[in-house]
Amino acid sequence: MIQTHIVSPWRHDFECFSNNHSKQVPAYLDSAATSQMSTTVIHQLTQFDQYCRANVNRGVYPLSAKATQAYAHARQTVADFIHAKPEQVVFTHGCTEALNIVCASYLAPIVTPGDEIILTTMEHHANIVPWQVLAQQKKLKLNIVSLHDDGSLNLDQLYQFLARPRCKLLSLTHISNVLGTINPIQAICKQAHQHGVPVCVDGAQSGQHMPLDMQALGADFYVLSGHKMGAPFGIGVLYARDSILANMVPFQTGGGMIESVDFNHVTFAHGPERFEAGTPNISGAVGLGYAIDYLNSIGLDTIQAYEQMLGDYMQQSLHACQGLHIQGTAPHKAAIVSFTLDDVHAHDVATIMGEMGVCVRAGHHCAMPLMKSLGIHATIRASASFYNDSTDVDRLVEAVSRCKRLFQA
Repeated sequence: MIQTHIVSPWRHDFECFSNNHSKQVPAYLDSAATSQMSTTVIHQLTQFDQYCRANVNRGVYPLSAKATQAYAHARQTVADFIHAKPEQVVFTHGCTEALNIVCASYLAPIVTPGDEIILTTMEHHANIVPWQVLAQQKKLKLNIVSLHDDGSLNLDQLYQFLARPRCKLLSLTHISNVLGTINPIQAICKQAHQHGVPVCVDGAQSGQHMPLDMQALGADFYVLSGHKMGAPFGIGVLYARDSILANMVPFQTGGGMIESVDFNHVTFAHGPERFEAGTPNISGAVGLGYAIDYLNSIGLDTIQAYEQMLGDYMQQSLHACQGLHIQGTAPHKAAIVSFTLDDVHAHDVATIMGEMGVCVRAGHHCAMPLMKSLGIHATIRASASFYNDSTDVDRLVEAVSRCKRLFQA
């Protein structure tokens, strides 16, 4: 039986949900786009920028040493969070850059015409376009895994693609940003490695919502987005296996990623520094470390269990609305529900909801191939996090009812 009264014990950690913040506290259901940042993380980050602002790795004065220590500690924090080593953690601008690094620095140098890449129908554009451009440049073939009617992957087709002799990479999302489908990454990686195929996983939707263990999952590459984990904008993570990272060519060149330079020769740095040219996003990386500390204070197992309960309530509540059609009903789902409403455009629905203080996303969600496969142009997407509760879902359902009254009268 679905629990109907769900109260978040962490809601008070976020100033934006304070009754004193505005006349109307938002029902923020757009965490798949960007999650809110806790007051604790905001305070810690402000303190760092006020008292530790200096460049890292170069300065010998105490302030620079302090900033360098904080930056290194952030890398260690990320590594511990995903059960990896700090030398496997590259700081990036976000998932998009991280995926482009894998494409340009790992795959591009080793492929030849006729080689194949596997993607899935549910991918975000960030996990389609880099491979598509590379395929056009190198004359590669993209094999696209289809979906079942419930939004789950066609694993039989995926495993057939993996068995093809010229398959060089599988790149797929851990959690669909539209359907909420949670893909069985551990089983997929195991199958891929039996055929010698490396796996790149887009973890944009998973970082804040479930425990992550790179050793258990078996992914060769895994990317994370900081702003979806309660961290600042403009920071992300690329995890890569040691043996792979050591042989990847630099993505950008410049200061900070070299060991020595003269006008005839350059020697590049080893480890993650090779891919962090220029002054890094120091505050972003440190802020990501603070955000992870906050998530760890709750516990990812606790967060996952809470969001599962809230997601089930949201799915069931919307399912009961007449004229509403949910896209994606796979058995294993995150707290993401995309839907359409009969005879009402998604953007009109989102606009009315916004006027009621209900924050949802409308559009193709940077997943146009998925929309085409579903036979629709856009959906309304509600995505919850551990700071949401059943009152947010109830306000969402009330907003759906109002939209139906306004547009279907």
